[in-house]
Amino acid sequence: HVELIVVVLYVVMLFAIAAWASRLARRGNEGFLLAGRNLPALLIAFTLTGLAVGGASTIGVAESAFRGQGLGAGWYCVAWAISAFIIAFVSSVRYRRLNIVTVPQLFQRYYDRTGYVACVIVQVLIQLTVTSLQYVAGGAILSQLLPEVFPDLRSGMLFSAIVFIALTFFGGLWSASLSNVLNVALIYGGMALAAVLSVKSLEGFSGLMARLPQGTDYFSWVDGIGPMQIIIWIVTSATANFSFQGPLQIVFAARNGKAARNGFFLGALFILPIGFVAALIGIAAKAASPEIADPRLALPAMLTSLNPLVAGIALAALWAADVSTAIGLLLSSSTIVSKDIVSSVFKRDLSEKQQLAFNRTVVLIIGALTLFLALQISGILEALMIGLSLGTGMTVVVLFTFYASRFCRRSSAGWVLAANVLVILAWIKIPMTHITPHAI
Repeated sequence: HVELIVVVLYVVMLFAIAAWASRLARRGNEGFLLAGRNLPALLIAFTLTGLAVGGASTIGVAESAFRGQGLGAGWYCVAWAISAFIIAFVSSVRYRRLNIVTVPQLFQRYYDRTGYVACVIVQVLIQLTVTSLQYVAGGAILSQLLPEVFPDLRSGMLFSAIVFIALTFFGGLWSASLSNVLNVALIYGGMALAAVLSVKSLEGFSGLMARLPQGTDYFSWVDGIGPMQIIIWIVTSATANFSFQGPLQIVFAARNGKAARNGFFLGALFILPIGFVAALIGIAAKAASPEIADPRLALPAMLTSLNPLVAGIALAALWAADVSTAIGLLLSSSTIVSKDIVSSVFKRDLSEKQQLAFNRTVVLIIGALTLFLALQISGILEALMIGLSLGTGMTVVVLFTFYASRFCRRSSAGWVLAANVLVILAWIKIPMTHITPHAI
């Protein structure tokens, strides 16, 4: 079984990297959480790309393309790239100069305790939402890649969770960074090859277009999704990532401000095209197998119809990128709980060895909790957008802190975050609040 051999080899390679990374992580708690604050620009770019190009950027984009958004679904990754450009040139150097470990520590430094605690709560809610989605994507890949081993989505999700948690537990941020060098190269090569062969299997673009349902222009860059949805994605991604612990932990781990800026700029260029590649494969899946009952399986289903070796490489690459995304998210969750809940709330002084052990324990707890949440999530991009909307208030606070601090008061952060949460809750529970297409 070619696909099984490819996955086994890939898992072995990932754990080999994690074993090497664990030796670096043993150098202290900062080595585990922040790679010793020594990441160079190129490794930052690979780490950021691995974080961005996970389940939502591949499985989720192909799902949306399959549903009728066509190539327009690829704008999701463009939005991610734009947010990376903004961080690179607006905030990366400033964040790195603060020499902090978590975003809430910025709130602790400049605002009252209410604002600080509110930031911790919002960050954890975002982390749980986004991390949960990685299990859904991982399960979708494995259930299509190896149906004999993983007969349904839930079994694939469980195995993905086990691997995600184990790799994070042993290697920390070094594991995420080093594995992404391999993952990014493989996913771009594998996805590009899969896109070409998908179109070729349908006798080229003319054959593909002839098989698509009439009445929908799947190859429009805008029509399938609409300008408003593109704007929503860009604004949501830009405001969320600007203050989201996941990508910012990479900034905090940079060797210096220049490395952070250059790494995020290069990472943005890496992220930019992959959404349109995934969307093209989703369109091909619609043409080849319009009867697919679960659109989340559109991308894996199309890839399994190709040459077994190509399918194995492409699907393993997707799953591995999902692994690396989850590692970064689990680690950032652990960092917030360790630094902003235990150290701040309980005021406990832990040795380096105790902090490292505690962070690894938190990884296990957060991993189990997010797996439970993943079993309740249906739509990938829809859930992600709601979760990321919680970060808008934090971004407003950070921007004012950096560039208009004279307008800020010690109590400002708490009020802004409370208003943010109330707006999102109203959007979810009260339909009459939908005066715009999105809560953002």
